[in-house]
Amino acid sequence: MIRPPDGLPNMRRARRVVAAGLYLCVAISGLARASEIGAAVVVVNHVTGALGTESPPAVLHAGIDVFQDEIVRSGDNSAARVIFQDKTTLELAPSSEIVLDKFVFDPNPALSKVVVSIVGGVARFSTGNLPKEDYALSTPGASLAVRGTVLDIHVDVSGGTFVFVEEGACLFTSGGQTVTISAGQSSFAQVGGTPSQAANTPFPQGLINQLFALLQQANATTGPPGQPIASPGGDNPPGITTGTPTGCVTPSGPGAGPSRC
Repeated sequence: MIRPPDGLPNMRRARRVVAAGLYLCVAISGLARASEIGAAVVVVNHVTGALGTESPPAVLHAGIDVFQDEIVRSGDNSAARVIFQDKTTLELAPSSEIVLDKFVFDPNPALSKVVVSIVGGVARFSTGNLPKEDYALSTPGASLAVRGTVLDIHVDVSGGTFVFVEEGACLFTSGGQTVTISAGQSSFAQVGGTPSQAANTPFPQGLINQLFALLQQANATTGPPGQPIASPGGDNPPGITTGTPTGCVTPSGPGAGPSRC
């Protein structure tokens, strides 16, 4: 009988351990990639993202990925445009907060889902390529089932929700009652109250115009999304970032989350 060289079983065990470790790393990497749901394509002034309530916020720049469960906040005179993998566009006005609760983008539309919470301030939501019933929005006291393309939402300091439908329609539910809002109509509900009947009341112009002005300020210095055009000075104005960043943002500390490149 030929005996194996001394140490050969140990070598085999070591190889198995290494192979298992490599497999685990690949699996973890795949999960991290799966949690990336889109990217910020325009950031004006100060906008932050926190990967959960226990993570410190990191300053967002254009081209940085956004993740499921991320809390995005904009400061005074600040705005952002985020585009998800399904081409959904979410625009955030100054002094606003949203949570990217859930994003599942599957070749089978029945398995896809987009869920976003508007915690406070103003957000403009434009649906992407998924069936409209795959989108769900919520505010502190209401829920919105999206049935059409563009919604403007304002959550005031008391949590009251004002919804205006630019295109399409939505079902607005609060206090156990639901109203249908069609294009050109709006409705309002206090926390715990029922929605007002849909009416032809426009979105407060001061709120939406501030968002448009900031984003247009960014667009004036860029071409198509992600394709910066140099300003006369060679750079975008201070506080505006577009396209893909030149470096990575790597959170540090316990629970800081994945690298944001």
